[in-house]
Amino acid sequence: MGAAVISGLSEASIQALISDLSIDEIVIPAGTIILSQPIVGRSHLTIRGSGRDSTFLVAGPNFTYASPTNALIAGIGTTGFNVSDLSLDGNKTGWSPTTGYGVRLCGVVHRNSKDYYVERVSTLNTSGYAYFGVGTANNATQTHLMTEHGRYRDIRSTNANVHLEMMKCNDILVDGLTYSAGDGDMPCEAGVHPLLFGKRHTYRRIHGSGGNPGFNIVASHGDFEGIVIDDANVIATTRGVALTVSAQGNKIKDVRISNSRFEAQNGNGTDIEGGHFRVSNTSFIGSRPTNPVIGLVIGAECDMRCVNTLAEGRSFATGQWSYGVVNQNATKHLYFDGELRAIAQPGAYASATGSSKLTLTSTTTKTTA
Repeated sequence: MGAAVISGLSEASIQALISDLSIDEIVIPAGTIILSQPIVGRSHLTIRGSGRDSTFLVAGPNFTYASPTNALIAGIGTTGFNVSDLSLDGNKTGWSPTTGYGVRLCGVVHRNSKDYYVERVSTLNTSGYAYFGVGTANNATQTHLMTEHGRYRDIRSTNANVHLEMMKCNDILVDGLTYSAGDGDMPCEAGVHPLLFGKRHTYRRIHGSGGNPGFNIVASHGDFEGIVIDDANVIATTRGVALTVSAQGNKIKDVRISNSRFEAQNGNGTDIEGGHFRVSNTSFIGSRPTNPVIGLVIGAECDMRCVNTLAEGRSFATGQWSYGVVNQNATKHLYFDGELRAIAQPGAYASATGSSKLTLTSTTTKTTA
């Protein structure tokens, strides 16, 4: 097994080397390659560019794709298929401002894959998901149909429908994701979107703006267990909230959030309707120019313990109100230690209101403006 540098900047050269099983690394030199179809990898292969500011793979005007390989680069049922040090441009393929979405084109897809990494990669203009890990399991016990042990390090995404989506995945590490709206001409569902069910997801150094919401955890077909969010700075710039969590009758267990900031510039800071959370050194900020707003919204079936936490609501319209925390019809407990801050005209409630199952520590401060 060995490495090979492609001869000439062409997709045919890449495909030829993928077919050569004696090669375990394909190196793409600096330059731009126009693609007419997805690059479909195989097990025990790394596709490596010469730097994301040097190597560019771009969807051409006649790019042909369909599920399950609806991506610029895809691994289907692979082990150890890695991608690094290049940039991908979806060219907004699959999106029309008049007709909406067709088949959504993704950046890098790993489907039913394991033991892989994506490092130092940038994506641009993906009408689907910039980075997509996905399994086909019907439930969490079908681990052979889950995507597992994926590592995403120092990745970037600009102008995507979803910047990072993990669906039916276990043991995922994301260490460094920067995302932004760019042109912002394609509707964005979310910045980071763990979906359906899975275990042991870690998200570190997540910095992004745009999206609706910034972080969206949805356990719609099973349980999530063991989600870590650390050093996140997420801003929902246009509409919606910065962090949403929906259990939909399932369980979301052991979510730990630390050293992070979630801000909505036209909505509540959060909307959390279920799960078990431990939060520290984190801010939840909601703001609206015209309506009442809340920093931290906690719904039924949510057990949350917040330490050294800021919950802030900012409403700037005359006659509107803002709250730090609202604990809506909670049947479980919210423990809060930190600061409740509310800014509004003519007044504000820097308080926690709602269910009696709420504890404010003696060191919690309340600030209004």
